[in-house]
Amino acid sequence: MTDENLKEYAGQYSETKFLEKVYKFAKAIGRELLLQALLLKRVLEKEDVPVKMKLAIIGALGYLICPVDMIPDFIPVAGFTDDAAAVAAVYQLVQMHITAEDKELAEKELEDIFNN
Repeated sequence: MTDENLKEYAGQYSETKFLEKVYKFAKAIGRELLLQALLLKRVLEKEDVPVKMKLAIIGALGYLICPVDMIPDFIPVAGFTDDAAAVAAVYQLVQMHITAEDKELAEKELEDIFNN
């Protein structure tokens, strides 16, 4: 996934769309991918994160939200593999901005998602 690809999907992102997708497809997306996505959302909300990193996050989360991408999300098992690759790449890029508190809050949010 290149910077250009991420920019292409940035327009797909909104927090509302993100949360709708997360709650609707939580089990299909999977815990690990959701945890990384929730952590990216937390980093996105921080003021001290460089704009370039925020744009990468928005692109990756937009890609996750978009139902029509390289491997459409409705395809069982494989549907979210390309989304996972995009999210994981950006997650690696922004790890230094993730705190223990972010991880704790994201884990709690993840539990809430799976318990609803």
